[in-house]
Amino acid sequence: MGKMSGKPLVAILGVLLVGLTALAGVFPDLSQGHTVQDETLPNVGVDERLGARLPLDLSFTDQDGREVRLTHFFTGGPVILTLNYYSCPTLCPLIFRNLSNTISTIKGLSPAKDFRIVTVSIDPDETPARARAKAGETWRMLPAMAAPGERWPFLRGTAPEINRLTKTVGMRYVRLEKNNFAHPAVIIVLTPEGHQHHEDRRRGGPAPPRHPPP
Repeated sequence: MGKMSGKPLVAILGVLLVGLTALAGVFPDLSQGHTVQDETLPNVGVDERLGARLPLDLSFTDQDGREVRLTHFFTGGPVILTLNYYSCPTLCPLIFRNLSNTISTIKGLSPAKDFRIVTVSIDPDETPARARAKAGETWRMLPAMAAPGERWPFLRGTAPEINRLTKTVGMRYVRLEKNNFAHPAVIIVLTPEGHQHHEDRRRGGPAPPRHPPP
């Protein structure tokens, strides 16, 4: 079988991720592991940005301490982007576990050659030690994945870079205290050119108000 082109592969990954929550079960409510006030919840969610292109010039630091630009990971195949933080006690570990389990069940597609996953921490105070630990913990769930640092990097960055990225994809979250965020579960499939193709998002608590188009 020949190598699949970018568009069909992106479409397949989008369909795959639609069913990710069915595998995961019910995502935990934000109140589990987070101190969340009712007035905070409307500020947590995702505003749809399908078709938006990521600012691929953004620079981050990977789990090994190397400075990399997002464009480094867009080399011809689609990319799954997840936005998390590495000291998250409940929601983020569930996302990593279920994404790893889902990937393991794919027949004929592999993150080692067909697509990449890129995880970016939303915490500007993220530490190198936490990034390395979370990367290693997650990679151990995918022992067959070669060159995991290239195929599923765990990135950290400064507040301006993180803010630019999260605003581009429409993610809204609230920092409650040091190392504690109220945030949605965000998994985004991006085209090889960096355009947002599909997004799977979940958040505990009441749904935020929908904003009518301008």
